[in-house]
Amino acid sequence: MSEEGLEQAFRRSKAELAIYLAGADGYEGDRFGRLKLSKSGLQERDQMVFSRCLDANLPIAVTMAGGYAPNIDDIVDIHFQTVRAAALHAEAYKSKIGSQPTSRGAQDESEAFLPLVQRLLVKTG
Repeated sequence: MSEEGLEQAFRRSKAELAIYLAGADGYEGDRFGRLKLSKSGLQERDQMVFSRCLDANLPIAVTMAGGYAPNIDDIVDIHFQTVRAAALHAEAYKSKIGSQPTSRGAQDESEAFLPLVQRLLVKTG
């Protein structure tokens, strides 16, 4: 995904929620992916998506996908880095929308989700 493609998707969709399928199959060591991105390239991709959503005040649901590298540790590391980036994004989003009007339901969901992610990061990080 290029920045241009991401911008085009934002312009065309007028979305109220982004659903980000954070595939690990773009990794250069993946048997099926064709993007041939390094791990840092995948992290840049994640950051690009999270930053653009934050700029647009757009909530984002993230799901892990793909991952067919011969070394399972590579797949786990790629997914873990995405989860870590998502947790940081969630904190930034919560801080940003905290000063803006929001529905109570969305705030309740965010408050319930963040401690779970934080516990996961403490256990694995």
